[in-house]
Amino acid sequence: MTTNETVIEDSSYGVIPVFKKDNELFFLLVRSSKTGNWFFPKGHREGNETDVAAAERELREETGLTGVLIQDSPKYVNEYSFEREGKKYHRTLTFFVGIAPGQSVTPQPSEIRDCQWFPFEQALATISFDDARDMFKEAFEYIKNHI
Repeated sequence: MTTNETVIEDSSYGVIPVFKKDNELFFLLVRSSKTGNWFFPKGHREGNETDVAAAERELREETGLTGVLIQDSPKYVNEYSFEREGKKYHRTLTFFVGIAPGQSVTPQPSEIRDCQWFPFEQALATISFDDARDMFKEAFEYIKNHI
């Protein structure tokens, strides 16, 4: 007998924040208060927000970072599936590159345990998931040639 399991689709939108100082690129990562995982700021859309507006709002809420120039293209996608409390999920994370005018950040304690700027290699080593690192490497190829 086969079962027809429902998979819940879930989408989040985020920013790969980059800051350039003395010709070196730095990337902002946040550490989740819930899981302790490091990744880029992200979250769900609210109301009729566009993908970019949701990403920008989540960045501002989670880090206090404002004045970021968010590029709507190219976008980078990280997809994965997981199970929680007996339910199956398929999550799609869409990220946009955001050029930050400065490095001052204030993490939102209810969601973010820590946030830090890292040079590329250190950011790559800090990100918690292999598939997320692969997406970041792809984004970095664009960023290093266009920022």
